Amino acid sequence: MVLTRKVRRKFTSAEAIDYLDRIARAPVTTTDYRMVRQAAELSDRDAFSFWDALVLVAAARSGATRLYTGDLQDERTVLGVEIVNLFRRAGRS
Repeated sequence: MVLTRKVRRKFTSAEAIDYLDRIARAPVTTTDYRMVRQAAELSDRDAFSFWDALVLVAAARSGATRLYTGDLQDERTVLGVEIVNLFRRAGRS
């Protein structure tokens, strides 16, 4: 519904279904106790907000090597995940 009605360039129904089929192939990481616990520890140890730590733990668990963000410190690697802050990099020449 959002793709066909609420975005600037509206998708046709067929395009929306094709898009959903493509993103359904992406790995999915479900939150469990171990992930929440690891995020709490990371948050405490490295001064991340709990939610940012949870995103980092989820990225690491899914096998991601790079996390694109607008909020976290650029060029830092945490749990094997390189943080890429697009806003900070955009200002560089």
